Order: sequence, then C-alpha cells, then structure tokens
Amino acid sequence: LAVVADPATPRFEPLEDAAAEAAAILALVPPGRRLVRQGAGASRELVLSGGLAGYDVLHFAAHGVLDSDHPELSAIALAPGPAAGEGADGLLRAYEVQTLHLRARLVTLSACRTALGREVRGEGPVGLAYAFFRAGAERLLVSLWPVSDRATSALMGSFYRNLWLRGLAPAEALQAAQQEVRSRTRWQAPYYWAGFVLLGGW
Repeated sequence: LAVVADPATPRFEPLEDAAAEAAAILALVPPGRRLVRQGAGASRELVLSGGLAGYDVLHFAAHGVLDSDHPELSAIALAPGPAAGEGADGLLRAYEVQTLHLRARLVTLSACRTALGREVRGEGPVGLAYAFFRAGAERLLVSLWPVSDRATSALMGSFYRNLWLRGLAPAEALQAAQQEVRSRTRWQAPYYWAGFVLLGGW
C-alpha cells in the first residue's frame, strides 16, 4: 500500500481531513508493507520518479483538477517536491500519468471529479482515469463530482476496512461504505456518499 495524502500544494486550500483519512487506512496495514508520503513529501516528483511502481494499492488524497477542454491536462494536485524549480505547481497531469509503469490492482483517487473527462469515440471519457488505466492500473476508485472532504474521509476508511478486514470484494466494500456514510444523519444526501465509483477489474 502506498498512500500519498494531504500534499503541501501552494495553489490550493489544505484538505483538513486528508491526514485523518490516511491514518485510518494506514492503521490497517503493517508498517513493513506500506509507504506514506504527506505534506511536502506527497510530491509529483515521487510519482514521476517511479517511486510507486512496486505497490499494488495506491491511494491519493488530494485536490483534483478537471480540464474538460484539454483532458490530458486534468491533474492531481501534489506538492512540487524539493527538486522542482521556483513557481512549480506540483500538478501531476494525465499525460504524465499515462507514461508511468504501474502494477497496481487498485488506485484510489480520493479527490474531486477524477472519473470525468472528455468523451472520445471508442475510448470513453479521456482524463485521469483513462491515464491511470494506460499506466497499468487494474481497477480505479474515482469520483463523479466535487466531494466533501470530511464525508470522503469517512467513506474511504470504511471502504478499506470492508475490503481488508471483512474480506469483501471491492464493489461490495464500496457499497457497504456508502451505506455506512448514508446512515449518518448529516450525510444522508447522495452528494455525500454516492459520488465514488469503481472502474475496471473486468
């Protein structure tokens, strides 16, 4: 498991619940089987250097940037990294993602609108999800709209508990997590629990 969460992104507001989201997931995995990068260490540089290539589950808790006109520029907002030049924005763009060599069985993009892109005949929506599939991901957990930071943190913790502690299949684990979040009075509206979908694993 590799968790890249709560990056120090100069252009974006901090994600107040990303650190708690990461902690809940990491608590389920023995220290020797996980990598965690947060703050300045949650960098674009880490991903592009191949630092995540050996992990079979990747979890990104960050801001998502959708560019519907130029889907190859859709991005995950990470920290620029220490080697980045002045003014670097830290955006990991879709066209960069698809050059990676991943062997991940599951990639979670816990960010806004990561399932979306521009419809291309014969390809479907081209954007971040498409790029991660091109990079070798087997299955993606991605979002359809701007999501709530706090509700998403709760959803993700529940999803991984269902997946690893209860042994549920990914689709069942997501459904159970959505039902758990929905059961809380303040998060009953579909906006809070229905925005994430699983793609791939065909």
